[in-house]
Formats: sequence, C-alpha cells, structure tokens
Amino acid sequence: MDNLFAWCIVPFDVKQRSPQERIDMLQRLGFKSYAYDWRTEHLDEMAMELQLAQNSGIEVKSVWMWLDPASDSLGALSPDNERVFQIIEDIGLKTELWVSFPESYYKDLSDSAAMDKGVKIVEYLSIRAQKLGCKVGLYNHGA
Repeated sequence: MDNLFAWCIVPFDVKQRSPQERIDMLQRLGFKSYAYDWRTEHLDEMAMELQLAQNSGIEVKSVWMWLDPASDSLGALSPDNERVFQIIEDIGLKTELWVSFPESYYKDLSDSAAMDKGVKIVEYLSIRAQKLGCKVGLYNHGA
C-alpha cells in the first residue's frame, strides 16, 4: 500500500460520502495517500476534507485542475480554479496540481500556436503554484 494512492473518490463516490466518511474509508482500506479530484459541488467541503486528510496522516498527493477554454486563460482562471488556489493557500497544502485540458482548449490553432498557448498557461500555473510551495504536473485526461 505504500506505493498506491486513491484517485477519483470524490466525484465518483456512488454513496456520496461526506469528507469525514471518505477519510475514514481511506484509513480503513489502508491508503496513506490520495489525489483529490473534484467538481464544483465539492468546493464548499474541499478545505475541510484536505485538512481532515492531513490531520489523519493521509498525504494529499495532488489536486486535479481542469482548464476550460471558455473560462480559463492566461492570467484569468475560472472562479472554480481560483477558488482551488485559494483553498490550497488558506490551508497551507504543499502538493501537486494535476492539470488537464480538453481538446477544445486548442480548437482551431496550428500545432505551433497550440504549443505556445499550452506552454504559456502551464508556465503561468507553475509560477502561481510555486508561490504556494506546490508543483504542476500534466494529466493526460482521456487522450
């Protein structure tokens, strides 16, 4: 169990457990770390769950971040993604941000322009993450 971590237990929890119930489940199953995947409806409880995990000795390996072309751009993240950054800062979490992009993020761009856009947004996110003691990783979602 030392090299395993739970993933996608928040948005795909058929029982819709509370943050405390999810942390209890992780402990009961013997997990020592997990990656926090979320949807908008989970943001109100995100800080509580991440703090419960830390207080229970469960490492928060990462926090997932989805970039949407309609609401996330260089220097202007969606309210949800801004809130994720704020929660991480507020609780002092040092983790990785796993960043994913839909194909539509690069719609109608040449390969060169898409690469430039991707590099710039990842650089922007990395600078913000470093200020919080975090790192950015790319998560190849569904490709």
